[in-house]
Amino acid sequence: MEEFTVNRPADLVFENQVFSIDFHPQRNLLAAGISDGNTFLYEYAPEGNKVVSTFSHNSGSSVRCVTFTSDGNHLYSAGGDKSLRATDVSSGKVIFENTTSKEAINAMEAFENYIFTGDDEGCVKIWDTRKPTKAAVEIRENWDYISDLCCYAPQNTLFATGGDERMSVIDFRKGKLIEVSQDQEDELLCVQVVKGGRKVVVGSQLGVLLLWSWGQWLDTTDRYPGHPESIDCMVAIDDDTVITGSADGVIRIVNILPNRMIGIVGEHDDDMPVQRLAIDYDKHFLGSASDDNTIKFWNIKFLFEEDAEGDEEEEEAEQDETEQQEVVQGSEEDDEEDGEDDDDDLVDDLDSSGFSDSSDDEEDDDEEDDDDEGMKSKVRAHGRGARIPSKRKRDAKSSSESSEDAEPDGNDHDDEQDDDDSNDDGGSEDEEQEEARVKPDAKQKLSTLFTSLPAGEKLSLKERRDLIKQQRQLKKSLKQQRKEKKEAAVAAKEAQQPKKEKAQTNKKRKVGEHNEASNFFS
Repeated sequence: MEEFTVNRPADLVFENQVFSIDFHPQRNLLAAGISDGNTFLYEYAPEGNKVVSTFSHNSGSSVRCVTFTSDGNHLYSAGGDKSLRATDVSSGKVIFENTTSKEAINAMEAFENYIFTGDDEGCVKIWDTRKPTKAAVEIRENWDYISDLCCYAPQNTLFATGGDERMSVIDFRKGKLIEVSQDQEDELLCVQVVKGGRKVVVGSQLGVLLLWSWGQWLDTTDRYPGHPESIDCMVAIDDDTVITGSADGVIRIVNILPNRMIGIVGEHDDDMPVQRLAIDYDKHFLGSASDDNTIKFWNIKFLFEEDAEGDEEEEEAEQDETEQQEVVQGSEEDDEEDGEDDDDDLVDDLDSSGFSDSSDDEEDDDEEDDDDEGMKSKVRAHGRGARIPSKRKRDAKSSSESSEDAEPDGNDHDDEQDDDDSNDDGGSEDEEQEEARVKPDAKQKLSTLFTSLPAGEKLSLKERRDLIKQQRQLKKSLKQQRKEKKEAAVAAKEAQQPKKEKAQTNKKRKVGEHNEASNFFS
C-alpha cells in the first residue's frame, strides 16, 4: 500500500461523523457533508489543506448528500431536514431551497440539468434545475430507503438500490420506470455500471457483489461473495474494475468478470466502516469517508498513468505478434518439406503460457481476464491479499538466463543447416538426431521461463517491465531463427539444384543408351 500513501494530502479530521463527500469537477476542491448539519469546502494538496468555506444550512440535521454540478458552479446538498438546496460555490449564497419532500433524502446524483434524489421511504425524484420548485417526476416502487443512485447517461438510465432488497431501473429522460428487480434477500447498498454498459454491479449487506446483465433486470446473472462484511460504497475506475468500501474499514480493488480481488488500497482506523468513496477530477486521489470522523486521501495516480504505457506495450506486442504470424506463414512450405515444426511448437508454448497479447476470444472471457491482469500488475506491490503473477507482466529470476540460452539454439539451427548443405545424403539422419537433442532443451528452457515463478511471489514494477522486455526479445529471437532457417533452406535448395540437374542429365543419357540398344537389337 506504499504508493497509495505517498505524496497525498493529509487526513481531514472532524468532530462529528462524515456522511458524504464529493470532488469539484475542475479543481482541487472537496465538499464534505457532516452529521451536525454543516457542509465544508476544502482546498486539498499534498502540501496542505485549507478550509475555503462552511455552510450551516442544515443546522441540527445531518447533511447526507453533497453533489457538485457538472460545471462546478453550484453545490447541491440534502439530508435529514428533508430539504434540497443549491449553493453558489464562489459566494456561498443559497441559490434555491426546496422543502416539499416528506421524508429525509438519503441519496443524490447530478447530471446536466437533472438532479436525482432518493428518500427514506423509497421514493425516487427527478428534478429539473431550471424549475427546482417541484420535482418533475416521482417514482415510488421501492418500499424502503434508497441507498444509492447511479446515472448511466449513454442509455438515459438511472439505477436505484434500496433497503427493500430490490433495484429499480428508470428511464430518466422519459421519467418512466423500466423494471424492478426481484427480491434479492439481501439489502442492496451501492451500484455502478461497468463493462461499457453491459453489466451493472451492486454491493450488498452480506458482502456479495451482485451482477446484472443489461436488459435482464429481474434477476442477477452472477454473484461474487468476496467481502467479509457489507459493501457500503463503491466507485468504478474503469470498465472492468471497481473500488469498494466495506464495513470492516478496508478499501479494496476488485476486477469484474472474471471476479477477483486485485489488491487493497488502504483502511481506516479501528476497522470503522467506510461510508463514501469519490475520485477527484484529474484522477490523482481517491477520497474515503469513514465512521471514524475522518476523510482520507489515497494516491491512485499511478493506476491511470500506467494505462497509457500499457496501451503502448499492447500495441507493440500486437505488432510483434503480427510479424511473428507473417514469419510462420512464410515458413509453412519449408516446414512441410523438411518435416520440422519444432519452432512452431516453441511459439505455441510461448503463446499458451499466457504471454500472448492477442485477445480474439469472447468478450467476457479473455479480454476481461487481460484487463484484470493489467490492473493486477499495477497494484501487485500494494495489496495485502494473494498476489497472482499477471499473464504478460510476471517476472522470473532466470528469465535473463533463459533468453541467453535461447540464442545458442539459433546457432544450432545454423550448424544443422550447414551440415545439411555439406551432407545432402548421409548427414540427414545425424541432423535429425541433433535437432531431437537440441529442441527439447530449448522447450525446457522456455518452460522454465514461464513457470519458474511460484504463485504469490511479490513483484516490483521494474521487474515486471524487465520481464516484458525479455518476452519480446525471446519472440524476436524465435523470429530470427525462423528467418535464418528459411534463408538456409533456400540456400540448400540452390546448392542441391546442380546435383539434381546432373542426375537428370545422367538419367536422360541412360534412357538414350537404352533406347539405342533397343533399336539395335530390333
